[in-house]
Amino acid sequence: MGEVFNSVHAIQLAGTKARVLDRLHDFDNERRKSTVQSRFFTDVFLGAVWVNTSAIGTGLVLLLSASKLSNASMTVDELALFIIYAGWVTDFTSLSGQNLTQMKQASISLDRTEDAVPGTINLVGSSTSAPTLTQSRSG
Repeated sequence: MGEVFNSVHAIQLAGTKARVLDRLHDFDNERRKSTVQSRFFTDVFLGAVWVNTSAIGTGLVLLLSASKLSNASMTVDELALFIIYAGWVTDFTSLSGQNLTQMKQASISLDRTEDAVPGTINLVGSSTSAPTLTQSRSG
């Protein structure tokens, strides 16, 4: 794909513009299909799991604490505080999981961009840190 962008003039001279455009449309359709699959998995499946984890956790706390409340070994204040903290913890894990997924998707997008147009993106940093974009200057 990068070759297409780098040799526009040669494509025009060779008269293969229609074939190249057809191939680019094929690439676009493949990209669209993979994006739909990725978004479905991320937004629908993982989103439902992460969001419902908090509700399931709160329900389990209520079920397990019912006996403690009935024999007065736990107060309603302690239960409310625990449920609030449990919600914060599950929200944090949900957001962390979503961020990790989005970082992986961004990394793949940057790799594809670099493959399409070599030399335009330099990733600075290791694989454990977030990448930084720098514009390369061609002399």
